[in-house]
Amino acid sequence: MKKYIITLNLFNNRNHRSNEQIQHQRISTHSFIILLSVSLIVLLTYVSLKNVTQTRTVKNISIDQFNLLDQQYSNSLRCPCKTLSIEYQNFIQFYPQFHSVCASDFVTTKTWLEIDYSNLQVDDYGYVPFRPNIDDFRQIASPLFQLLSSFCQLSLETVNTELLVFNFTTLITPNLVSQQQFHMQTSEIISQFIENTARSFLNTFWLVSNMTSANMLISALPSDSVLTAYPQYDYDYYNEQTGYDYITEYVYDRKDEEYNSSLTGTNCDCQENPFCIQQTIVYDLNATTRIFPVPGKLHIKIS
Repeated sequence: MKKYIITLNLFNNRNHRSNEQIQHQRISTHSFIILLSVSLIVLLTYVSLKNVTQTRTVKNISIDQFNLLDQQYSNSLRCPCKTLSIEYQNFIQFYPQFHSVCASDFVTTKTWLEIDYSNLQVDDYGYVPFRPNIDDFRQIASPLFQLLSSFCQLSLETVNTELLVFNFTTLITPNLVSQQQFHMQTSEIISQFIENTARSFLNTFWLVSNMTSANMLISALPSDSVLTAYPQYDYDYYNEQTGYDYITEYVYDRKDEEYNSSLTGTNCDCQENPFCIQQTIVYDLNATTRIFPVPGKLHIKIS
């Protein structure tokens, strides 16, 4: 064996038969065998250490099997869905709860919705002998509770509309997702729905508020401005039954209310600022003596 290895010559050439040439051929043979062996060893080592991906198909897989395989092969696991889309209402359910004030007597009974404090006292001729102060809570109480009732109804309609759209929105996924991914997706969907619902309500509110302010509408209370009248000219005309009647025509002008805010200590003109506020007060029946301020309630221009 030793002699065979020493005399092994893979590059034997009949035209080169000298001892020196044969020796060179044997050295080349040994070098070639060594290099070939080293290359094979390196190649075998590389192949043995490299991960080889094998595709296997498992039919009728259960959820437990999928979760186990997902823990082991999360990057390569694929489980095609038979149904590519599913509506949100099939796996997400909302049960909205509204503020307790929306179910209270303040917004559901006529006792609070039809308060008319300014007409509680009238004289013998049916006229109101006084005008309540602008910051009197009982002057704005009825519109306030009506506004709360409208807000409750608007919030109910807004939520129901958004829920109707949400329930019929579909989740599309070609492959089965892991439980962790599903929880992340549903959390994002729920957060986005809540934000969109709140934004939809606020957009409606600010639209009405800005339109009222931009068009300089006068409140019926009046809490932002009043119409003042002054004579323009007088004239007489003949009435067959009463004779001559004296007629005065008036020109009406708008006078903006100014609030002395107890919060800022500065006056606020409703023409310059649509959000003038002032603390509301409960007065006596003569609208002269303060009884107590209404905690947490501010008199707002737009009532």
